Amino acid sequence: MPRNHFDIRFTYPLEGYPSTLLLTATVTWNNTDHCYSLEDIRLPGGSNMPVMPPVSLRKSAGKWVHPDSESASLLSENAGAAIDAAEAC
Repeated sequence: MPRNHFDIRFTYPLEGYPSTLLLTATVTWNNTDHCYSLEDIRLPGGSNMPVMPPVSLRKSAGKWVHPDSESASLLSENAGAAIDAAEAC
């Protein structure tokens, strides 16, 4: 059973650069849509202003994808791995 509400930290690779951003997000399980909502995606210790809009993710066939497109991305893979780690605790 998914946890209802928790925070994660994950890295987000910057395409074309050898760097990554460390991000945090608040994760909420949406029981109706059977997906996770990532909100308040921000830099840790920063101004607490979100750096991107909310994102929905779900696991499909063992892969983290965006529910609207059923496609994986660097964001879904990295944030999904952090959700897996949080769920395992």
